[in-house]
Amino acid sequence: MSSSTPFIGPISYLLIGHCVTITFLSLPSFPLRRQIVEKIARGQNKILNRIRFVYIILHVFILLLFVDNLKRMSYLKEQVGKAYTDNRTDNATLSDFSKRLHKSQRDFYILIFTLFCAIITYLLHLLVLKMENYRIKYLELKEMYNVMEKKCLALSDEVGDLKTNRIGSQMTTETLPEYSEVDKNNLTKRNNTSKKDE
Repeated sequence: MSSSTPFIGPISYLLIGHCVTITFLSLPSFPLRRQIVEKIARGQNKILNRIRFVYIILHVFILLLFVDNLKRMSYLKEQVGKAYTDNRTDNATLSDFSKRLHKSQRDFYILIFTLFCAIITYLLHLLVLKMENYRIKYLELKEMYNVMEKKCLALSDEVGDLKTNRIGSQMTTETLPEYSEVDKNNLTKRNNTSKKDE
């Protein structure tokens, strides 16, 4: 049985790439990030389709390596336990089993963190796309609100103009009431008596 998981070196570089991608996707929103994520996620290019397919197959392969590594770890733990209980085991064999167990544990952590970072990258990618959809809806609602506000202001101006025109027309069209002869006489008498009292 080999001492370490195959292709662990490239998988370590993939883990570093995942960490960089997570950092990139976690940064505050800027247009370049959105354009890159949309291009990768929704682009209908043959090269992008192949890259997405290879990416999925690669992580399925890493998952299989992870399962194989778990089996190897359990086997090596049994061997180390037997080596410690057996008095005939020499130090070279014991140190060899311990080294293999430590390498297997190291590979376990690299593989599990790679899969974990792949899941986080996928979720962040979905979050960026949802944020873009929400941003588009927000801009549409804002534009609709601005249009409605302009219409509302125009209508209020029209209503104000109608009110002022109606009041002005009422003032101009209303005629003053005419007094009868009796009312005129009473009014002149009242004015004359008020002057005499003064």
